[in-house]
Amino acid sequence: MRDGAGGRPSCCAGCPHFPGDTWQQRREASGAGEHPGSSWAPLPLGWLRGNGLAASYDENDLSPGLLMLSCGDVIRPRMAWMVTRARRHLAPVMAEVRDPAGFARLRELAEAGPAASLADARLAAAKIAAILACKGGVITGIAVGDCAEMAGTRRLVHSRGGQKKAGFYLRLHALGIFPAGAPATIRAFGMARGQLTAEELAGRYRLQCKPVRDLLVDDLRERQPALDYASLDSISSSLAGLSWARIEALSPGISTLRLPPDVARAWKEDLQTIKRSVTGPDGQKTVVTRPRLNAKDELIRVRALYLDIAQRATGEPGRWAQWAVPSPVSAAGINWAKERRRRKARMDQRTRERLPVLPVLPAPPPTARTRPPATSRPPSRHRPARSSKAPAGHCAGPSRPRPAGGTCGPGTPPPASAATCRMRKKKRSGPSP
Repeated sequence: MRDGAGGRPSCCAGCPHFPGDTWQQRREASGAGEHPGSSWAPLPLGWLRGNGLAASYDENDLSPGLLMLSCGDVIRPRMAWMVTRARRHLAPVMAEVRDPAGFARLRELAEAGPAASLADARLAAAKIAAILACKGGVITGIAVGDCAEMAGTRRLVHSRGGQKKAGFYLRLHALGIFPAGAPATIRAFGMARGQLTAEELAGRYRLQCKPVRDLLVDDLRERQPALDYASLDSISSSLAGLSWARIEALSPGISTLRLPPDVARAWKEDLQTIKRSVTGPDGQKTVVTRPRLNAKDELIRVRALYLDIAQRATGEPGRWAQWAVPSPVSAAGINWAKERRRRKARMDQRTRERLPVLPVLPAPPPTARTRPPATSRPPSRHRPARSSKAPAGHCAGPSRPRPAGGTCGPGTPPPASAATCRMRKKKRSGPSP
């Protein structure tokens, strides 16, 4: 987007006044790369207002300008900033401006696969275009290390690594642009980097208030010796992601744990549902809402944070006393009686839905086990006992093997010779008088 015919891109307004010899250096000096997502857009407008200049554009004009500068290799954003942005138009513009042949090969690869994988192919193309925007060049110049950096950055920025984490590497590997010794999957080096630290766990949610972020990091460190990594990761998601990140979205600039009543009420209402953006066949996005089944668990973790801080303040007041405030979650707010009734109702409903299919299930197998024929038994390592004349009415057969301890009793099979058993009993009892 340009300011009139022949004007410079509007997203770089004010950049000439920052130090640097190139647009890239001036953009880095402006601090725009420190603002994730679309939060950088007000910076140029604020700079113009601060210098008494009128803007001939609004925030909606800035993203197209940045898109053209990135695809034209005028600026190269940092990877950590690039993965926080929505990149719906990046791959089509990059295919037209930067590397038409490379993206044509990607399209041919996607069309050769099943139709269900076309959506995955679009996500992979967006990630590949983001690598080109950050590193420059064309698709054939992408190195394995660039893919590893993309996977590692997404793992640090996004709480779950983002969507389809390894698909873009598999498609690049299928194009044959990597050396012969390159791993077949990115999981060999990018998805198994070990456990994240407490700072990295909390840093995935880009909290704006640094004192509160440091408090949550300290709390995670206090819990870490007694928890496994999966539990620590889950707690960081609850406290930093579902709790404070949403509170900051509802009340920008908040810097205290003492929540105003209206903010606490709005946060707890927002926590009751899960919102998901779904893209339809026509390309339109729809927000789908469903209830959060573990909302009580999230509230319990937040209440435990406040109670733990109050307990620690008694032992270390200099460190924790300033954060000891009343909890926004009361004891009545985590009562499980109603939740148990709802869970029981869901279980009963599942039972009612599955009852009609019971008659079509196959009959259960017979419970009585038939004894396999004698010919199928494995050969015994013991010698069969010597045959002797059996009394009338008794069928003589091979004797069963002797127990390992050589003893006989009510729960053990008879030995090979009854005389041997009598002799052992006589030795244990001593000589007869």
